[in-house]
Amino acid sequence: MKLLFALLLLPSAALGAYCNGIPDPDAPENNLPIVGALPNVVKSVNNGILARSDDSMNKFQITHLWGSPYEQGLAHGQLLSDDISNFFESTYKYLADQVVGSLPNKVRQIEERSDELPMLVLGTKSTRAPTFI
Repeated sequence: MKLLFALLLLPSAALGAYCNGIPDPDAPENNLPIVGALPNVVKSVNNGILARSDDSMNKFQITHLWGSPYEQGLAHGQLLSDDISNFFESTYKYLADQVVGSLPNKVRQIEERSDELPMLVLGTKSTRAPTFI
């Protein structure tokens, strides 16, 4: 059902992103610079280069990757490893804070029974690894 809904919604979203207008020929010309300084290469690996522009107007980074999809993925991870780690850590912290904030009574109950879980695992005397769904 969710897949059907997504398939029905996708065309309308794509059409909504389409630009229906044309530029006004009498509009003033935009003479504002897009980039204040050229990006500098800050890191390179076998199949990629990372460049950053840190001027006062704009801050952005450019990754240039080449090679097979595997090589590109490896280079991407190597070039942006710190950014990727920070993203996942901050996302996990945000989600954990949201869960803890929305279930204060349940968290307190879990904390009160925190010694029970290791004993439960030991008590099963099972060699099978637990599975979580």
